[in-house]
Amino acid sequence: MKNKLSIDEQIEHMKENGITFKIFEEDEAKNFLIHSNYFFKVKSFSKNFKKVNGQYQNLEFAYLKELALMDTLLRDIILELSLIIEHVLKVQFIRHVTNNKKEDGYQIVSKYLSSNQRNKPFIFKIYNQSRTKVDFYTRGLMDKYYKYNFPVWAFIEILTFSELINFLKFYYENYKIKKFKKLNSLLYNVKKLRNVSAHNNCFLNNLEINEEFNQTKRLKTKVEKLGFKNIYDNDTIEYFLKSPVIHDYASVLVVFDVLCIGEMKNKIKEEKTEYSVNRFSKHLDYFSNHSELYQKLKFIDDLTKKILKLK
Repeated sequence: MKNKLSIDEQIEHMKENGITFKIFEEDEAKNFLIHSNYFFKVKSFSKNFKKVNGQYQNLEFAYLKELALMDTLLRDIILELSLIIEHVLKVQFIRHVTNNKKEDGYQIVSKYLSSNQRNKPFIFKIYNQSRTKVDFYTRGLMDKYYKYNFPVWAFIEILTFSELINFLKFYYENYKIKKFKKLNSLLYNVKKLRNVSAHNNCFLNNLEINEEFNQTKRLKTKVEKLGFKNIYDNDTIEYFLKSPVIHDYASVLVVFDVLCIGEMKNKIKEEKTEYSVNRFSKHLDYFSNHSELYQKLKFIDDLTKKILKLK
Protein backbone atom coordinates (compact mmCIF):
# COMPACT_ATOMS: atom_id res chain seq x y z
CA MET A 1 0.00 0.00 0.00
CA LYS A 2 1.36 3.41 -0.99
CA ASN A 3 1.39 6.16 1.60
CA LYS A 4 -0.32 9.50 1.13
CA LEU A 5 2.25 12.19 0.32
CA SER A 6 2.19 15.90 1.04
CA ILE A 7 2.97 18.27 -1.86
CA ASP A 8 6.56 18.64 -0.64
CA GLU A 9 6.87 14.85 -0.35
CA GLN A 10 5.48 14.45 -3.87
CA ILE A 11 8.22 16.73 -5.21
CA GLU A 12 10.89 14.80 -3.29
CA HIS A 13 9.48 11.49 -4.50
CA MET A 14 9.79 12.63 -8.11
CA LYS A 15 13.34 13.89 -7.56
CA GLU A 16 14.32 10.56 -6.00
CA ASN A 17 13.09 8.88 -9.19
CA GLY A 18 15.17 11.11 -11.46
CA ILE A 19 12.54 13.69 -12.45
CA THR A 20 14.16 17.13 -12.70
CA PHE A 21 12.87 20.70 -12.31
CA LYS A 22 15.03 22.82 -14.62
CA ILE A 23 12.35 24.17 -16.98
CA PHE A 24 9.61 24.30 -14.37
CA GLU A 25 11.06 25.06 -10.94
CA GLU A 26 10.02 23.30 -7.74
CA ASP A 27 7.95 26.19 -6.38
CA GLU A 28 6.08 26.43 -9.69
CA ALA A 29 5.52 22.67 -9.65
CA LYS A 30 4.12 22.85 -6.10
CA ASN A 31 1.73 25.60 -7.12
CA PHE A 32 0.66 23.57 -10.15
CA LEU A 33 -0.02 20.47 -8.03
CA ILE A 34 -2.01 22.52 -5.51
CA HIS A 35 -4.19 24.49 -7.91
CA SER A 36 -4.19 22.98 -11.40
CA ASN A 37 -3.80 19.22 -11.27
CA TYR A 38 -2.96 16.39 -8.88
CA PHE A 39 0.05 14.16 -8.41
CA PHE A 40 -1.50 10.81 -9.34
CA LYS A 41 -2.69 12.05 -12.73
CA VAL A 42 0.45 14.03 -13.61
CA LYS A 43 2.77 11.23 -12.50
CA SER A 44 0.81 8.72 -14.61
CA PHE A 45 2.34 10.22 -17.76
CA SER A 46 5.78 9.08 -16.62
CA LYS A 47 4.87 5.63 -17.98
CA ASN A 48 5.91 7.01 -21.38
CA PHE A 49 9.52 7.35 -20.23
CA LYS A 50 12.17 4.71 -19.60
CA LYS A 51 13.87 4.01 -16.30
CA VAL A 52 17.47 2.88 -15.83
CA ASN A 53 18.30 1.47 -12.39
CA GLY A 54 15.13 2.99 -10.97
CA GLN A 55 15.85 6.46 -12.41
CA TYR A 56 14.00 8.22 -15.22
CA GLN A 57 16.30 9.40 -17.97
CA ASN A 58 16.00 12.98 -19.25
CA LEU A 59 12.58 13.52 -17.70
CA GLU A 60 11.61 17.04 -16.72
CA PHE A 61 8.53 17.79 -14.64
CA ALA A 62 7.67 20.24 -17.43
CA TYR A 63 7.28 17.26 -19.79
CA LEU A 64 4.70 15.66 -17.50
CA LYS A 65 2.88 18.97 -17.13
CA GLU A 66 2.83 19.42 -20.90
CA LEU A 67 1.51 15.90 -21.47
CA ALA A 68 -1.27 16.57 -18.97
CA LEU A 69 -2.26 19.67 -20.93
CA MET A 70 -1.98 17.89 -24.29
CA ASP A 71 -4.18 15.15 -22.88
CA THR A 72 -6.83 17.72 -21.92
CA LEU A 73 -6.67 19.32 -25.37
CA LEU A 74 -7.07 15.93 -27.03
CA ARG A 75 -10.04 15.16 -24.81
CA ASP A 76 -11.65 18.49 -25.78
CA ILE A 77 -11.21 17.67 -29.47
CA ILE A 78 -12.71 14.20 -29.01
CA LEU A 79 -15.74 15.47 -27.10
CA GLU A 80 -16.39 18.26 -29.59
CA LEU A 81 -16.14 16.02 -32.63
CA SER A 82 -18.11 13.15 -31.08
CA LEU A 83 -20.99 15.47 -30.17
CA ILE A 84 -21.09 16.67 -33.76
CA ILE A 85 -20.95 13.08 -35.01
CA GLU A 86 -23.97 12.22 -32.85
CA HIS A 87 -25.89 15.25 -34.12
CA VAL A 88 -25.17 14.51 -37.78
CA LEU A 89 -26.10 10.85 -37.35
CA LYS A 90 -29.49 11.94 -35.99
CA VAL A 91 -30.02 14.48 -38.78
CA GLN A 92 -29.22 11.95 -41.50
CA PHE A 93 -31.36 9.30 -39.84
CA ILE A 94 -34.43 11.53 -39.47
CA ARG A 95 -34.02 12.68 -43.07
CA HIS A 96 -33.99 9.05 -44.19
CA VAL A 97 -37.08 8.21 -42.13
CA THR A 98 -38.88 11.27 -43.51
CA ASN A 99 -38.20 10.16 -47.09
CA ASN A 100 -38.93 6.49 -46.41
CA LYS A 101 -42.46 5.80 -47.66
CA LYS A 102 -42.46 2.42 -45.91
CA GLU A 103 -41.90 3.97 -42.48
CA ASP A 104 -44.38 5.99 -40.40
CA GLY A 105 -41.87 6.87 -37.69
CA TYR A 106 -43.54 4.67 -35.07
CA GLN A 107 -43.40 1.10 -36.32
CA ILE A 108 -39.60 0.89 -36.37
CA VAL A 109 -39.45 1.88 -32.68
CA SER A 110 -42.06 -0.74 -31.73
CA LYS A 111 -40.28 -3.36 -33.80
CA TYR A 112 -36.93 -2.50 -32.25
CA LEU A 113 -38.20 -2.62 -28.66
CA SER A 114 -40.06 -5.90 -29.15
CA SER A 115 -37.25 -7.65 -31.02
CA ASN A 116 -34.99 -8.00 -28.00
CA GLN A 117 -35.41 -7.25 -24.30
CA ARG A 118 -31.93 -5.74 -24.26
CA ASN A 119 -33.02 -3.08 -26.74
CA LYS A 120 -35.01 -1.27 -24.08
CA PRO A 121 -33.20 2.00 -23.24
CA PHE A 122 -31.68 2.28 -19.77
CA ILE A 123 -33.88 5.28 -19.08
CA PHE A 124 -36.96 3.01 -19.20
CA LYS A 125 -35.68 1.12 -16.17
CA ILE A 126 -35.04 4.35 -14.26
CA TYR A 127 -38.45 5.75 -15.17
CA ASN A 128 -40.18 2.57 -14.02
CA GLN A 129 -38.48 2.87 -10.64
CA SER A 130 -39.39 6.52 -10.22
CA ARG A 131 -40.05 9.26 -12.76
CA THR A 132 -38.34 11.78 -10.49
CA LYS A 133 -35.06 9.91 -10.98
CA VAL A 134 -35.14 10.84 -14.66
CA ASP A 135 -33.42 14.15 -15.34
CA PHE A 136 -35.57 17.18 -15.96
CA TYR A 137 -34.51 17.51 -19.60
CA THR A 138 -35.83 14.12 -20.73
CA ARG A 139 -38.62 13.57 -18.20
CA GLY A 140 -41.09 15.47 -20.36
CA LEU A 141 -40.52 13.12 -23.30
CA MET A 142 -40.93 10.09 -21.05
CA ASP A 143 -44.14 11.49 -19.56
CA LYS A 144 -45.55 12.17 -23.00
CA TYR A 145 -44.63 8.98 -24.85
CA TYR A 146 -43.67 6.16 -22.47
CA LYS A 147 -47.17 4.74 -22.01
CA TYR A 148 -47.94 5.14 -25.70
CA ASN A 149 -45.82 4.82 -28.82
CA PHE A 150 -42.53 6.65 -29.18
CA PRO A 151 -41.97 8.31 -32.57
CA VAL A 152 -38.39 8.04 -33.81
CA TRP A 153 -37.78 11.79 -33.55
CA ALA A 154 -38.50 11.66 -29.81
CA PHE A 155 -37.04 8.19 -29.23
CA ILE A 156 -33.54 9.12 -30.40
CA GLU A 157 -33.46 11.98 -27.88
CA ILE A 158 -33.64 9.63 -24.88
CA LEU A 159 -30.95 7.21 -26.07
CA THR A 160 -27.36 7.10 -24.95
CA PHE A 161 -24.80 7.25 -27.75
CA SER A 162 -24.29 3.50 -27.52
CA GLU A 163 -28.05 2.88 -27.67
CA LEU A 164 -28.34 5.25 -30.63
CA ILE A 165 -25.73 3.30 -32.58
CA ASN A 166 -27.59 0.03 -31.91
CA PHE A 167 -30.92 1.54 -32.94
CA LEU A 168 -29.54 3.02 -36.17
CA LYS A 169 -27.89 -0.31 -36.98
CA PHE A 170 -31.26 -2.04 -36.48
CA TYR A 171 -33.07 0.47 -38.71
CA TYR A 172 -30.59 0.40 -41.57
CA GLU A 173 -30.35 -3.39 -41.51
CA ASN A 174 -34.14 -3.63 -41.42
CA TYR A 175 -34.34 -1.63 -44.64
CA LYS A 176 -31.22 -3.29 -46.10
CA ILE A 177 -29.22 -0.08 -46.40
CA LYS A 178 -25.52 -0.92 -46.58
CA LYS A 179 -24.10 2.58 -46.23
CA PHE A 180 -24.32 2.63 -42.42
CA LYS A 181 -22.54 -0.72 -42.13
CA LYS A 182 -19.33 0.91 -43.39
CA LEU A 183 -19.35 3.28 -40.41
CA ASN A 184 -20.71 0.93 -37.78
CA SER A 185 -17.44 -0.65 -36.64
CA LEU A 186 -15.79 2.78 -36.44
CA LEU A 187 -18.69 4.20 -34.44
CA TYR A 188 -18.09 1.69 -31.66
CA ASN A 189 -14.52 2.99 -31.45
CA VAL A 190 -15.89 6.54 -31.24
CA LYS A 191 -18.22 5.44 -28.46
CA LYS A 192 -15.37 4.00 -26.40
CA LEU A 193 -13.23 7.11 -26.63
CA ARG A 194 -16.16 9.44 -26.07
CA ASN A 195 -17.03 7.63 -22.84
CA VAL A 196 -13.44 7.82 -21.63
CA SER A 197 -13.34 11.53 -22.47
CA ALA A 198 -16.60 12.26 -20.69
CA HIS A 199 -15.22 10.64 -17.53
CA ASN A 200 -12.10 12.80 -17.75
CA ASN A 201 -9.79 9.80 -17.98
CA CYS A 202 -6.30 10.08 -19.49
CA PHE A 203 -5.21 8.94 -22.96
CA LEU A 204 -1.61 9.95 -23.37
CA ASN A 205 -0.42 7.89 -20.41
CA ASN A 206 -1.16 4.71 -22.34
CA LEU A 207 0.07 4.89 -25.93
CA GLU A 208 1.62 1.43 -25.88
CA ILE A 209 1.71 -0.61 -29.07
CA ASN A 210 -0.18 -3.90 -28.83
CA GLU A 211 0.99 -6.30 -31.54
CA GLU A 212 -2.07 -8.50 -30.98
CA PHE A 213 -4.54 -5.61 -31.19
CA ASN A 214 -7.25 -6.25 -33.78
CA GLN A 215 -7.32 -3.14 -35.96
CA THR A 216 -10.42 -2.09 -37.86
CA LYS A 217 -9.48 -2.83 -41.46
CA ARG A 218 -11.68 -0.05 -42.84
CA LEU A 219 -9.93 2.49 -40.61
CA LYS A 220 -6.47 1.44 -41.78
CA THR A 221 -7.58 1.78 -45.40
CA LYS A 222 -9.08 5.23 -44.78
CA VAL A 223 -5.93 6.54 -43.07
CA GLU A 224 -3.70 5.13 -45.81
CA LYS A 225 -5.73 7.07 -48.40
CA LEU A 226 -5.18 10.43 -46.69
CA GLY A 227 -2.07 11.15 -48.74
CA PHE A 228 0.51 10.52 -46.03
CA LYS A 229 2.91 8.53 -48.21
CA ASN A 230 5.51 11.29 -48.29
CA ILE A 231 5.61 11.15 -44.46
CA TYR A 232 4.33 7.73 -43.37
CA ASP A 233 4.35 4.54 -45.41
CA ASN A 234 1.62 1.94 -44.92
CA ASP A 235 3.71 -0.18 -42.55
CA THR A 236 4.30 2.82 -40.28
CA ILE A 237 0.60 3.70 -40.28
CA GLU A 238 -0.24 0.10 -39.41
CA TYR A 239 2.30 0.20 -36.57
CA PHE A 240 0.84 3.35 -34.99
CA LEU A 241 -2.71 2.02 -35.31
CA LYS A 242 -1.67 -0.91 -33.12
CA SER A 243 -1.90 1.53 -30.23
CA PRO A 244 -5.56 1.19 -29.13
CA VAL A 245 -5.68 4.87 -28.14
CA ILE A 246 -4.32 6.12 -31.46
CA HIS A 247 -6.56 3.65 -33.31
CA ASP A 248 -9.73 4.85 -31.59
CA TYR A 249 -8.75 8.51 -31.90
CA ALA A 250 -8.20 8.00 -35.63
CA SER A 251 -11.72 6.52 -35.76
CA VAL A 252 -13.17 9.73 -34.30
CA LEU A 253 -11.36 11.82 -36.91
CA VAL A 254 -12.28 9.57 -39.84
CA VAL A 255 -15.98 9.34 -38.89
CA PHE A 256 -16.10 13.11 -38.49
CA ASP A 257 -14.46 13.51 -41.89
CA VAL A 258 -16.96 11.17 -43.56
CA LEU A 259 -20.09 12.63 -41.94
CA CYS A 260 -19.33 16.34 -41.81
CA ILE A 261 -18.93 18.17 -45.08
CA GLY A 262 -18.79 21.69 -46.43
CA GLU A 263 -19.66 24.70 -44.32
CA MET A 264 -20.30 22.74 -41.12
CA LYS A 265 -16.80 21.27 -41.18
CA ASN A 266 -15.20 24.65 -41.83
CA LYS A 267 -17.16 26.33 -39.04
CA ILE A 268 -16.26 23.64 -36.53
CA LYS A 269 -12.64 23.71 -37.60
CA GLU A 270 -12.36 27.46 -37.26
CA GLU A 271 -14.43 28.06 -34.15
CA LYS A 272 -14.10 24.97 -32.02
CA THR A 273 -10.94 23.00 -32.54
CA GLU A 274 -8.28 25.19 -34.11
CA TYR A 275 -6.85 26.48 -30.83
CA SER A 276 -6.73 23.00 -29.25
CA VAL A 277 -5.08 21.46 -32.30
CA ASN A 278 -2.43 24.16 -32.62
CA ARG A 279 -1.69 24.28 -28.89
CA PHE A 280 -1.30 20.49 -28.83
CA SER A 281 1.88 20.70 -30.91
CA LYS A 282 3.39 23.82 -29.30
CA HIS A 283 6.01 21.94 -27.25
CA LEU A 284 6.42 18.71 -29.18
CA ASP A 285 10.14 19.47 -29.14
CA TYR A 286 10.14 18.60 -25.42
CA PHE A 287 9.93 14.95 -26.43
CA SER A 288 12.47 14.91 -29.26
CA ASN A 289 14.93 12.93 -27.10
CA HIS A 290 12.26 10.29 -26.48
CA SER A 291 11.90 8.99 -30.01
CA GLU A 292 9.05 6.49 -29.56
CA LEU A 293 6.83 8.93 -27.67
CA TYR A 294 7.69 11.82 -30.00
CA GLN A 295 6.78 9.80 -33.11
CA LYS A 296 3.41 8.78 -31.66
CA LEU A 297 2.54 12.35 -30.64
CA LYS A 298 3.69 13.64 -34.03
CA PHE A 299 1.49 11.08 -35.80
CA ILE A 300 -1.52 12.15 -33.71
CA ASP A 301 -0.78 15.79 -34.55
CA ASP A 302 -0.26 15.14 -38.28
CA LEU A 303 -3.40 13.00 -38.52
CA THR A 304 -5.52 15.63 -36.77
CA LYS A 305 -4.27 18.49 -38.94
CA LYS A 306 -4.61 16.42 -42.11
CA ILE A 307 -8.25 15.56 -41.53
CA LEU A 308 -9.28 18.92 -40.10
CA LYS A 309 -7.21 20.64 -42.80
CA LEU A 310 -5.26 22.77 -40.34
CA LYS A 311 -1.66 23.83 -40.85
